[in-house]
Amino acid sequence: RIRMDEKKAEETKRYSIIDGSFWSIMSNAGLSYLAPFAIAINAPLQIVGAMTSVPTLLDGIGQMAASRTKARGGRGELATRSVAVQALFWLFLAGLAICSPNISSDGTYILLVFFAAAIFFFGGFADPFWFSMMGDVVRDEDKATWFGNRNRINIVVGFVTLLVAGLLLESLKSNPLLGFVLLFLAAGISRLIGSYFLSLHYDPPKASGYGSEPGKEVKKYAQTLFLMYFAINVSSGYSAYYAISFLNLDYLQFSIALAFFTIMQAIAAPHWGRLMEKYGAKKVFVASAGLMAPLPFFTSFMHDAPGIMLSYSYSGIMISGMNLAILNYMYDITSPQVRIKARGQSSFSIGIGTFLGVAAGGAIMSLFGGAGQSAFYAVFFASSICRFAAVAFANFSLKEPKPARENAKVGDMIVKIVTVYPIKGVMYDLNALARRFQ
Repeated sequence: RIRMDEKKAEETKRYSIIDGSFWSIMSNAGLSYLAPFAIAINAPLQIVGAMTSVPTLLDGIGQMAASRTKARGGRGELATRSVAVQALFWLFLAGLAICSPNISSDGTYILLVFFAAAIFFFGGFADPFWFSMMGDVVRDEDKATWFGNRNRINIVVGFVTLLVAGLLLESLKSNPLLGFVLLFLAAGISRLIGSYFLSLHYDPPKASGYGSEPGKEVKKYAQTLFLMYFAINVSSGYSAYYAISFLNLDYLQFSIALAFFTIMQAIAAPHWGRLMEKYGAKKVFVASAGLMAPLPFFTSFMHDAPGIMLSYSYSGIMISGMNLAILNYMYDITSPQVRIKARGQSSFSIGIGTFLGVAAGGAIMSLFGGAGQSAFYAVFFASSICRFAAVAFANFSLKEPKPARENAKVGDMIVKIVTVYPIKGVMYDLNALARRFQ
């Protein structure tokens, strides 16, 4: 255990929750509306897809660059500088939204992709430093609980942000560019405020051997994440286009769908946490990803707003388990000395997988004539097949890093998740609510 000032560590955990809340405002007022903004300025399908693939690739490159940097300064200081620059690019993007009617279409598209890529790059550059620093600040036995609580607070803040954003865009539908200007300004200001609280974080002394190379388990995990995010983004890169341009959802309906996706993550997170404590991170990862695999295929048959909202809600439940498992599995297989480089490698794999997945989805759609029903059927079906393949690879290649309290096959666990645990989860929540009023 690294020696640290416990008082400062507790203060840092409080500051991190505040910083996370402002990050959530940035994410849900800004990142969630990059693709809708591209659609609003009549960007072609390729640019809409690029709003997912290119920025995420730059996020991975940023994290890889951070893991290899020799720059002077503590982890908190480096993360704070990067986040402050990220906030600045949100303000540039708001300026682009103001000036876009006076700029050529091609110029607007190029600047949009560039600013979005810069936002992701500097956000990605900060992430490994934050990940490593908080991995030292939060005790191993408290990680699942503390990160779970922080994540739930972020999700609730994000839920409210999405609803406000949707109402704002709907009220300004006669002038949607003004709505996007206000959202991007909110994103930038929120990130700037968050950077202040990030600057207050306590950076504990680094463990001896800090900066060592990760082992084979991290590389195998990075390969798994590459395959999983490739599979997911074959279809996910075009989900906003499918909802807004093909099914003609308005901004409020789309925002409500995103809000359902967000709030279902918060509702599901405690139940995934209990499953993880019982069965382990690897099994939760495989089970949640396996249950999410058929979703794109079924989504292709949903042609109205309620169907899309149902799809986003189910996705939120499963992505909650997957994200929680990804974070805890990485902490479980790494020591403090290797976490920055391990985070950089895994995030770079996610970026490459996302970029190639969106490119593959675009190629499939082109083969079927562009953004028509048959093209969406094809890309959603292909995504489901690829997801099942990625889940199979994860199941057979990854090992449970820590002994689980109970042993169970993944298939048996999935059956329990679908049949038994929804009822147990409801009863658990009702009992918890009843205890509050006793």
